[in-house]
Amino acid sequence: MKTAISPWRLAFVPVIFLACAACGRTGQTPVPAAESESAKIPSVEARKAWLRDVEAAGVTGPPGALPPMLVVEKTGIGLKLHHFGDGPMCVRVARVEDGERCWFARAEECEILRNGESVDFVEPVTDHAGGCPNGTLEFRVGEPLGSGTTWWTESALEEFAANTQALEDGDIDEPPPWEDGGDAEAPRRGERRGENRVEYWRSQNARFEEAAKIREEARILAGEEDPIPTQESFARQLETLLLLEREKLWADLEFAGAIGEPGDMPPMFVVVDRRGTVTLKNITELSYSVTLKRSTNHIDPMRTYNPCRFNVESFQVRKGGGIEFSGFPDSCDAGSLRFQIRSEDSQDPIEWWSRAAIEEYKEKSAFNAMLIAREGSGPKRVNEIVWQMRHLPPILNDTDRAERWRRAIEEFKELRRAQ
Repeated sequence: MKTAISPWRLAFVPVIFLACAACGRTGQTPVPAAESESAKIPSVEARKAWLRDVEAAGVTGPPGALPPMLVVEKTGIGLKLHHFGDGPMCVRVARVEDGERCWFARAEECEILRNGESVDFVEPVTDHAGGCPNGTLEFRVGEPLGSGTTWWTESALEEFAANTQALEDGDIDEPPPWEDGGDAEAPRRGERRGENRVEYWRSQNARFEEAAKIREEARILAGEEDPIPTQESFARQLETLLLLEREKLWADLEFAGAIGEPGDMPPMFVVVDRRGTVTLKNITELSYSVTLKRSTNHIDPMRTYNPCRFNVESFQVRKGGGIEFSGFPDSCDAGSLRFQIRSEDSQDPIEWWSRAAIEEYKEKSAFNAMLIAREGSGPKRVNEIVWQMRHLPPILNDTDRAERWRRAIEEFKELRRAQ
């Protein structure tokens, strides 16, 4: 489907919509006023109010810009959109070239993306000399007149505004189907009822923008020039994000005093280390995932990754509970304990690492990087990449984490001294 674009003003001119059989959808020309059911059409004032709110919240961008709540991946058939926003949202995509608009095959009708979902959008295909083969991408995230997650390209808002004026002047009686917001008073997907939508959009978009900046930094550090990655470059950006996240983790642990030297015990546990067994008693109100190993003197890289093992190396320790680790060889009795601990608070987990565990992690990462450089990384699962790309940016943007951990560690130390 192709449509003409008009300037975005409140003094609008009529807009003519041209059918484009080459873009995979049947066109629909605005219906003359005498033939429509005006009672079903949202009021012009509702459309104008929605436009003003979108502009006030700043949930828009120039042609070609990518919505911050989406990660856009280039595929063999078009684009794959990964939803990194909040809740379900309506998405339409088009290409715009020389005053004409060509819809992606699945975009003229609103495509609903749910939280964490990925959906393919098929590139427009033309069978004549026209079309938009080099057109700039245009996005419409969010239903017109709604209050859920919203972000529209400026050219899309220009068309919406021009059609609003045409409706007011009586030149058309119905908007095109991709602008049909339905009943202006009806609840919509993702809408926060009773909340000022301008403030909601503004604060929500600020979060999305921060995450998008981190992904952009990863793209640049990974040496990727195209802002729309392929799956292979997507994976390289993820590796860069993972590296940035580990560097931040080590820095936050150091600041918080959450790294143990050889012989140090984690402050959230009372630890009893006897020959053949190690007992942990949790003295806090949190539950933890614990990985426990015994250090060795082996310096061979492959042996470093296999230190003296307990019968169970990773386990959950519930609040107020305890656990006993046992089963390592006698030759390991003299080795210091190495811990890797993470609380199971999904909102704000706390970590504590032995320095030996950090060094082991770094050595293993370097060894794996050498293997990847020599043999290649092999295919990565897209859902794993998407999950990491969604969750890492908020961690990297959390500038207060180290201080929160420092305070928590001090409280744990006080608890242990009181035992």
